[in-house]
Amino acid sequence: MLTVTHIADTHLGHRQYGLKQREDDMVSTLQAALGDMVEHHDTDAIVLPGDLFHSRDLRPKVLHQAEQQLSRVPDDVPVLVSRGNHDENLTPRDVTWLNYLHQRGHIVFLKADLSADPDTVRFEPYDREDPGNYAGFYDIESEAFDGPVRVFGLQWRGAKTDRALQQVANGIRTANELHGEPAFTMLLAHFGMEDEVPTLGGTVTHAELRDVKEVVDYLALGHIHKRYKAGEWIYNPGSPEAHSTREGRDEWEHGYYSVELSPGESGAGGGGVQL
Repeated sequence: MLTVTHIADTHLGHRQYGLKQREDDMVSTLQAALGDMVEHHDTDAIVLPGDLFHSRDLRPKVLHQAEQQLSRVPDDVPVLVSRGNHDENLTPRDVTWLNYLHQRGHIVFLKADLSADPDTVRFEPYDREDPGNYAGFYDIESEAFDGPVRVFGLQWRGAKTDRALQQVANGIRTANELHGEPAFTMLLAHFGMEDEVPTLGGTVTHAELRDVKEVVDYLALGHIHKRYKAGEWIYNPGSPEAHSTREGRDEWEHGYYSVELSPGESGAGGGGVQL
C-alpha cells in the first residue's frame, strides 16, 4: 500500500481581516497538517494543487516560514506542488517563488508545457540530478506496485481550463508512451467543479473531463475552499483554514485527504482529515 496526502489552498501570508494572528494561524495549521501527515498517516508523498501562497508578491517573512515548514518534511517524502491563481505573478518573471522552492529542493513544482503544440502538452519527467525550474511529472516508486504512481501537474488556467484539459489528456498519453505505463495516475489541477459551487463561474463540467478521465485515476483539485468529491475519482480537500464567514459554516468542511493506494485497485481508499 502507498499513502499520499492531498492538501490545497494553504494561503500562507493571508493576513485575514488585517490581523497578524490570522496570518500566523495559516502557518500553524500547515505545520500541524504536515506533522499529522508524516507522524500519524505515514505518508509516502504530499500533493498540493495550488495556492500554497496567498499573494503573488511575498514578504520575506512569509517565504522564510514556508521554507521552515517544508523543511520539516522528511527528505524521502516528496512535496508535489502545482500553481494556483494566487501563486501567479502579476507580471511575467523568469523565476517565481514556486520555481525558487523547487530549485532549493523544498518542493517539486509540477507544470505543463502548453506552448509546444496547440493540441497536446509536453510533460517532462522530474530529474533529481538536474531538476531545472520545474517538472511535468513525478514518479513515486513503490515495491508494492508493478509500475510507478505517476503524478502530473496542470497550472491554473482560468477561462482557458477546458481547452487545456484536452491538451493534458493527449500529453499524458504521449508521456506514458515515451516513459512507460504507470500503475496509477494522479493529476494536480486548480479549478472548481460546476455542480459543487455553481455560482462561482469559470468552473469545469464533467463532460469537459471526459478525455482526462480515460488517463487519470485520481484528480487532485484545489481552488474551492470546501471539501467535496465527485465520481469516485475527483477529490477536493477544502482549504485547511476558513477564509471568510461563509467558509466558516458547518457545511464547509476543511482539512486534507489521506489517500491509500493498493495494487490491483483502480480507486483510492482513505478519507478526509479535519484539522
